[in-house]
Amino acid sequence: MLSENEVRLIGNIGSPPEMGKGTETPVCNFTVCTNKSWKGKDGSKHEKATWHRIVVWGEQGENCFKYLVKGQQVLIKGEIDNRSYEDKEGRTIYVSEVVANRFGGVTFGSKPSSEGKSSGGKEPEPEDPGFSNNDPDADIPF
Repeated sequence: MLSENEVRLIGNIGSPPEMGKGTETPVCNFTVCTNKSWKGKDGSKHEKATWHRIVVWGEQGENCFKYLVKGQQVLIKGEIDNRSYEDKEGRTIYVSEVVANRFGGVTFGSKPSSEGKSSGGKEPEPEDPGFSNNDPDADIPF
C-alpha cells in the first residue's frame, strides 16, 4: 500500500516569523498565503486566498526567523500535521499545519521590504541542501 504526506507551497509570508518559547528545541511559526484565480462560466474573475500555518523546528527554524520577512515570497516543503489541544476554557481546538523540512526565498515575484531583520545581504536559496529533516518525535510546544 502506498502512503505519502508531502506538501509544497509557494506563497507570501503573511505574519512575521516568531520563535517559540519554553521548549528545548527551537521552533519558528509563521503563516503563508497562497492565491488561486480562475474565470467562472460567465467569464467573471474569481480569486481565493488560502492561509497556511507553518512550523519549522531546530536550526531550520532559527534560519527562518533570521532570514524570512513578512511579504516575502517563499517556497515551503514539508508535511501536513493535524493536532488538537484544549484552550483555557476547556474547549478542544483542532489545528492543521505544515511542518516544514525545507524552505527558501524565491526570486520570481516582488522583493520583500526589510522589516528590521539583518540578513547580512544574503537570502536563503530556494532548495538549500544544508537543511535536514525535522525531528518527527518532537512534541509541539503549544
